[in-house]
Amino acid sequence: MEGKVIIENYIRSVVNDFIQDVKKESAIRKVIRKTVNEMLDKMNEDKADNKEGDSESMRIKRNTVMKLLRNDRLKDSKFAYDIWHPKDQSDKDTARSLFSKKVNGTPDADGNVRKFTDEEISKLYELLRGT
Repeated sequence: MEGKVIIENYIRSVVNDFIQDVKKESAIRKVIRKTVNEMLDKMNEDKADNKEGDSESMRIKRNTVMKLLRNDRLKDSKFAYDIWHPKDQSDKDTARSLFSKKVNGTPDADGNVRKFTDEEISKLYELLRGT
């Protein structure tokens, strides 16, 4: 009978040690999970801040470009050709028309108002800085 008690005590000890190890691992996992989540949240906040800064910068560029393009002294066709690099006269005509519609906000045949993409605005910004 004494051997049975020793075995039961040993089993209880092993099970208790196992439970303690599992609790420690669980606690460690919780700390790791919490730390990782905090880091991801911080990274997402930083990305959001950068996007807001980028969008603010792009908004300023866009406003500057559009203000300069609405100045009648600039030759629109040159900028249209520099952005889209038309190959023939038909492409040149299309580029000039599209450029003019984007500058003036004039809807095209299907009623859509075209706007310059961020990439086009950046390109125009650099071109206008050089004029």
